[in-house]
Amino acid sequence: MTFTATDVESLSTALSRWEIGEYVFATLVTVACAGEYVAEFTDWLTDGIEERKKRLSKRSTLLLVASLALELLCLVRTNSLSGQLIGSLSDKARSADTKAQSALDKSGIAENRANDAGIKASKAQEKSEDALAKAGKAEKSLGKVESEASKARAAALNALALARSARQEADSFEKDIVSAKRAAAEAEAKLADRTLSDEQLRRIANKLVKFASQEYIVTAYWDSKESLGIANRIHAALQMARWSYSDEGSKSMMLGGVVGVVVWTHPNADETAKRAAKSLIDALNAEGIEAAPREQNPKNPKSNTIAVNVGSKR
Repeated sequence: MTFTATDVESLSTALSRWEIGEYVFATLVTVACAGEYVAEFTDWLTDGIEERKKRLSKRSTLLLVASLALELLCLVRTNSLSGQLIGSLSDKARSADTKAQSALDKSGIAENRANDAGIKASKAQEKSEDALAKAGKAEKSLGKVESEASKARAAALNALALARSARQEADSFEKDIVSAKRAAAEAEAKLADRTLSDEQLRRIANKLVKFASQEYIVTAYWDSKESLGIANRIHAALQMARWSYSDEGSKSMMLGGVVGVVVWTHPNADETAKRAAKSLIDALNAEGIEAAPREQNPKNPKSNTIAVNVGSKR
């Protein structure tokens, strides 16, 4: 099945909604587990009354079972939508490959025409030389022979012009092929999650190790797997550079609207902290992770802690 741009957008929207449902029911699973813990091991909410504990335990169990079932339903649906979306991208890639193959075929035809034109030019040149030889033998027919030679030269020039035109057409087809492949690669890159390989982590850590013990926090979108994934990789690089992690970031929640990685510093922070923040931004950008600096409100208490907010990719 071939998907239009509207179909792909509709699939993406549906996929996002089912993923949100999955996160909601995962949260309810956590709440249900917390309820069972409270009922079994504490006197919270029940004042130690056994009947209340049993009632809380039963309700938590029912909530847990229902949430797990609904979360599984959401997971199955998101997997199905993801498969359809990936399939549509594969169809587009195959279409681009078909167009590229067609361009190659046309290029081959153009080259064959150029070769035929070259052969015709050679034959015309031979006729011209033959006409000149006859002119030397028969002075009376010199004018006629020269006329034929001129026509032969004109035919040769026309054949060469056709050959040049065919070569230009072949070059144009090659450019179209390169453009189609580049467009396909760019489309795939826009849809792909941000990643950092182990080698990239080592390169980032080597650039930042001179700021060892620099305190930092990392905050990501809790409901975005892609944001959490790249935030964990950045955290891993900073740990390799022996920076000091503060768990204050885990206590905060970042709202939507942030794109890329934003590195916050206090305007009155020590120069060492500011240099560390700039080195982190430069290292991330060098590895293809979009990062930008931001300054905190100068009215806030002075702090040398660097805050790394990991937003969405786009």
